Amino acid sequence: MKKILLFLGILLVAIVPLIISFKFLYLKDPPAWPDEPVFYDMAKNLTTNDSLEARIYIGTSSEVKNTGLGYPPLYFYALSFFTDSFGSDIETIRILSLIFGISSLITFFFLIKLLFRNSHLSLLGTIILSLDIFFARSSRTGRMEITTFFFMLLSFLFYILAREKRREFFYLFAGISSGLTILNHPMGFIAPIIIGVNILIIGKGLRSRLFSFLIFIVPVILAIPFWILKSGNLLNLISTYGSHLQDKSPKLPFAFVLFQSSFSWWLLFITYLIIFIFFIIIIFRSKISAEKYISVFLLSGAIISSVILLWGREGYYMLYFQPFITLIVLFLLKNLYKKSGFVFILLLTILLIITSLNIQFFNNNNLAMTNSSITSVFKSQKYNFHLFTKSIIDILPKQKASIFLSSTPDPYFDLLKLNLYNFYEAPDPYFPISEIAYKKVLDDSDYAIITWIPHKLLAEYIENNKEKIIPVGQTDGYQAIIVKFTPKEQRI
Repeated sequence: MKKILLFLGILLVAIVPLIISFKFLYLKDPPAWPDEPVFYDMAKNLTTNDSLEARIYIGTSSEVKNTGLGYPPLYFYALSFFTDSFGSDIETIRILSLIFGISSLITFFFLIKLLFRNSHLSLLGTIILSLDIFFARSSRTGRMEITTFFFMLLSFLFYILAREKRREFFYLFAGISSGLTILNHPMGFIAPIIIGVNILIIGKGLRSRLFSFLIFIVPVILAIPFWILKSGNLLNLISTYGSHLQDKSPKLPFAFVLFQSSFSWWLLFITYLIIFIFFIIIIFRSKISAEKYISVFLLSGAIISSVILLWGREGYYMLYFQPFITLIVLFLLKNLYKKSGFVFILLLTILLIITSLNIQFFNNNNLAMTNSSITSVFKSQKYNFHLFTKSIIDILPKQKASIFLSSTPDPYFDLLKLNLYNFYEAPDPYFPISEIAYKKVLDDSDYAIITWIPHKLLAEYIENNKEKIIPVGQTDGYQAIIVKFTPKEQRI
């Protein structure tokens, strides 16, 4: 009983940093994001109409709308069930992400324990992940990255169990978990690629490796048709991903954008790079054959996740690299303990933690979303999402109206409670749009709530058809403008 209580105590201590950051940054980092209303709407459509339609995400081709932006269905089922049970507030939606964040930390703790057989390293590694800026943000955002991440870690845990226990049925569990990863997000393919590569290149006997790979890959393959069926049809899905590729092609990988944005981000990525280079040197010098599969798993995981997330270009995808850089740090600390280089790696570990804390609490670009002078959580205490949305509600008419949203924070969830308005969400700035469809939606809108203007077409429409522009928000907090459009019959 004492051992169990001690074990639970260690787990609790490891999770506490995530809870603390969640409390301070709940609706601030990031502020209510435009994706969250779109995904909530898609979740409702999936369970009420059995279709993954992105109805409020406007101005795109019908294929993009009808396939639900090309996303798999699992997160939307979970989101719909959770909001039906506990309400549709932004807080409720983010609590679901926090639950998966905590579950991810617990899974990661056991993964470290299995890899390194050391409770101290399990505690340290879980704390490092808990403090990581990408993980923390994903755990307080209503998106599917954190659910994908949880199932990815679970698939890794089963894969390591299969290696350690030499039981083939664990490969089946790893395959099922990888299939669930794919059914959450296309980036979930990271998990089966990494595991599949490791099964094929590490082990005794080609026949044995192929048999293990077959057990693993079957449930992964079976997951794909379910995704396609829920997305309408394969041709529409292919067309949707053609639009996604057009959206991504002009963008720099988000890691490069962050690297250039401030010294804090530069320092974080340089620290990653130094740790990875040190890891390469150590594993090529190492003669510890018993840990060969671990070093190959970490090396292949770091490389594959880095390549895919750089190709994906989005900021949220940085999450999938984090377990590997954390495990690499622990691998180095274990193998260099009482040896040359240990102090250096320990200092890099401390630097990693301090830099993440600095970005999250003192140099946070998301806090500066509507006020560039505020980047510290301690200067943003007057930021209040619900007071911001109340200032908008006080201006809007208390009657049926259509509202176009291009706002971060996005006031959708508080406005939805009034049961008065029809909503449209602006598409991403680089996403291919249909100007005819876009203008049709603007022509149907009575008001627009704006914190930024992602398209030239929107700027021109506001300039030509505004009746009144009303600033709203807090003097020292979130701010936006409400555009009241001229009567529909008078528009250009």
